[in-house]
Amino acid sequence: MARLFYMKHLTSSDVTNILAIETDHLEDFPPFPHGQHFQNLRFLDEECNIEWNFCLTVRQTGSYLKPTIGGGWIQFCKMRGLQEGHIILFFQERDEATGQFKYKIRPFYNFL
Repeated sequence: MARLFYMKHLTSSDVTNILAIETDHLEDFPPFPHGQHFQNLRFLDEECNIEWNFCLTVRQTGSYLKPTIGGGWIQFCKMRGLQEGHIILFFQERDEATGQFKYKIRPFYNFL
C-alpha cells in the first residue's frame, strides 16, 4: 500500500519555475547517493499512466541546502493544469517482487 510521504500547497513559483521543497522535509525523499548534490527520481502518475522523471537537487554552497525539484516538473504541471493553491501529493510504495521502493505523484485540485 502506498504511503503519503510529502504534501505541498503549490505556489506560483512552484508551477512556473521549480518545485521548492522545505529543507526540513528533504529527509522524506530518498537519500542522495554518497557525495552527490542531485538525484534523478521517477514518479508514476497513475491517473494518466505516465512516469515522470524529476531531478531533486540541493545547493553545493551557501548556508542552507534549498532543495528543489526540476527536470520534467514544469511539463508535469502544464499537462496536469496545476495552478497556485493546488496541492501535490507524493507517495512511496515497496514493490513486493523486488523489495525496491516505487514513487507515485498525484495532484489534488482543491476547488473552494
